[in-house]
Amino acid sequence: MAESQMPLLIVGAGPVGLTLAVACRQHGVPFRLIDRAPAPSTVSKALVVWSGTIEALAALGLAETFVAHALECQGLHLTDRGRTLGRIPTEEGIESRYAWPLCLPQSRTEALLAAHLRAQGIEIEREVELVDLRPGPDAVRGQLRHAGGRVEDFTADYVAGCDGARSAVRHHLPVEFEGETVDGNFILVDAKIEGGGPAQSEVYISFSKTGPVALLPLDPGLWRVFCSRPTQENQEPPTLAEMQGHLDSAGLAHWKLADPIWLSYFLVNERVASRLRVGRVFLCGDAAHIHSPAGGQGMNTGMQDAFNLAWKLKLLREGVADSEAVAESYHHERHAVAKMVVGGTSKLFRAARMRNPFLTEARKLAASFLVNLPVVQRFASEKSSELGIVYEPSPLAPGEAGAWPADAAGIPSGRRARDVALETAAGAIASLWEHTFASDYTLLFFSGHHPGPESAIAASDLAAAALALRPALNFVGIWHGYQPPAGSGTWLRDAAAAAHQRYGVGHQTAWYLVRPDQYIAARSQPADLDALRAALAPVAAKVI
Repeated sequence: MAESQMPLLIVGAGPVGLTLAVACRQHGVPFRLIDRAPAPSTVSKALVVWSGTIEALAALGLAETFVAHALECQGLHLTDRGRTLGRIPTEEGIESRYAWPLCLPQSRTEALLAAHLRAQGIEIEREVELVDLRPGPDAVRGQLRHAGGRVEDFTADYVAGCDGARSAVRHHLPVEFEGETVDGNFILVDAKIEGGGPAQSEVYISFSKTGPVALLPLDPGLWRVFCSRPTQENQEPPTLAEMQGHLDSAGLAHWKLADPIWLSYFLVNERVASRLRVGRVFLCGDAAHIHSPAGGQGMNTGMQDAFNLAWKLKLLREGVADSEAVAESYHHERHAVAKMVVGGTSKLFRAARMRNPFLTEARKLAASFLVNLPVVQRFASEKSSELGIVYEPSPLAPGEAGAWPADAAGIPSGRRARDVALETAAGAIASLWEHTFASDYTLLFFSGHHPGPESAIAASDLAAAALALRPALNFVGIWHGYQPPAGSGTWLRDAAAAAHQRYGVGHQTAWYLVRPDQYIAARSQPADLDALRAALAPVAAKVI
């Protein structure tokens, strides 16, 4: 039988593999998507989609679909055996049109992504298992086993392992899954709550003598209840009576659980793969990092792995970029994020399981004071939202390419581009952020305050130089004045200088180079042409 050839093999069709498939489809990267399971999972698993992930979904054209099928979580209530300690509004300090996280079952997240692919004629190849993988310098070879036992040899330009904590892809690589199985556990139930129940726009955490109990809304009238057992002696799924006992001890006896649809027990692992990229093979999601569900970061981190990788696969397929710099930037950027997330959720998990009576009381006293401070609320919201993720200098976010005034803040390299309302030439309201939803780099040119003819000339020179290096580059001019100049690309009017202020641009011209994942690659003020060439070099000049 002839060997199958493919540009990209995506192994695993959970939320991470599906996100990668959707993003690759948008960027024009052909792929095959396989999964060993005969059907998608029907249980809820991960529940929360945070603002950073919703913004990524917006760039894929899916944010509004997710919002329509989810519950918005508007706050986090902390109580001590039913006595209110405080409330954190989840939108506090969040600079995003999607300030509230969404609550929806993972099974629905997968269904929405799969439906989007199906509408474009793409189906998941189910009951197909990766059984062999041999990475090479020019291709990846391996074998797939189909239902019924048929074995298929394949050659792929690239392979993405999105196949979970027991990843077959990772097991075929010289990669360590560094970390441990911690002395902790979770039990949960998805069930209705009788007796009125809490408001379904909120998440509730109530402390008790045996640890905290968390309640998260799933659907109208349906809740997830999380807590833990003191030891690992009993690893059987809990009963409804056991879960009700935890509610009672947390001072929530007036809420009665009923009609459970899922009861589960699981241990907690905290592990990060030593490498997220080996040659032409990439690891994403649980195949690359697993941790406590405290904070609800796991699925979100994996989906953002996929969003980071898809456009880089496009660059690799083009063959004009520095392929090593592009491929290694995935490991450099996302490995640091994985370690940060695992460290953060580990601290949350250990703090929640604290058993020492003195420390437990101290924790509650601190919580009752700190949770009501606006600065603490903003910090907690930003950390959870994943909007504050920063890519430290990497091959594709090298830092300041040109000069930047010390007294002009703006948005440094490695941060997300932010939105500002502007006007089109016809006077319609336009979103600056949405103009970065491109399959290539976006060059934002700022005219500076009180621009003159020289500003238009600088813009024309920049656009010509950038397009010579990246013909598909998306040029957006932001003009502070009455009438933007005519020219190539898109021109937006910044009448009140709101965009100039948010991006730290003064009287001089300036530019920002925005990656396809809406992160700032580089910036320069004044708008230096040589600095722009240097910033584009890794994705424009092929290294021989």
